[in-house]
Amino acid sequence: WQNWVIDLASANSGTRWQAVQSLGGTGDPAVVPHLVAMLKDADIFVRMAVCRHLGGLGSIEAIPALIDTLEDEEASVREAALVALRSISGQSIPFDPLARDGDRSKRVRAWRDWWEQAAKEPPKTKTKI
Repeated sequence: WQNWVIDLASANSGTRWQAVQSLGGTGDPAVVPHLVAMLKDADIFVRMAVCRHLGGLGSIEAIPALIDTLEDEEASVREAALVALRSISGQSIPFDPLARDGDRSKRVRAWRDWWEQAAKEPPKTKTKI
């Protein structure tokens, strides 16, 4: 899958999206750091795909970056991050991706507070909390 990592840096958003799809489809937790880096991609569809694949991989390593992504400029990316967070964490902390900035900020703070506490506890499994 190393060849797909190279494609993550492509100038073409379609190539980057395909690389995310391919990496996420491997099921290999070693791709998580490469995918997490793509949460800042300029393309909305790339960011949404990254969230979906991180949720599917179930790696707790992705949780801090997914929490940050709850503050993405696009509501659809925020929604994808929320779905991934809930899948990985098993938490249902309220969050409305369409809420105003101030309301969303409070809910992001709740996710950060939860993670701060959860990160102190030993994980119940290697991949999920």
